[in-house]
Amino acid sequence: MRKILLAFTALLLYSANAQVLEVNPNIKWDYVRSQEIQLQSGRTYQFEFPAEKGYDYIFNLDHENDRAFASMSVLDIQYQPLTSLSDSTNSRSMDLPFRVQDNATYVVIVVLSSSEQDALLPSTITLIRRPIVQY
Repeated sequence: MRKILLAFTALLLYSANAQVLEVNPNIKWDYVRSQEIQLQSGRTYQFEFPAEKGYDYIFNLDHENDRAFASMSVLDIQYQPLTSLSDSTNSRSMDLPFRVQDNATYVVIVVLSSSEQDALLPSTITLIRRPIVQY
């Protein structure tokens, strides 16, 4: 019993040393939603999401194709553009930061194109947010 207690205590001490510390807890990004999806090259995908005023948001698109070009746009529900970004550098990840004016439903449009038309491209779309930080 004593050996089990010592082993458990050692495990707790080890796990305590492995914790990630926040440098500034006032600037904390929170996970909102993430989805793994097979995007077909050249097709346009549209997703709706709720967003709240008073937060900074980032949409992240990760994919596995070195030769794919990506673009993302965020629109309000009336399809008025808030922001957009196109990646012509063939990077496997892109971040689209934005801020909304009202609590409402918004739309993100994603296009991923490669030289192989109609190819399926494994991708992950992630939305994170944090309260607006005033400097």
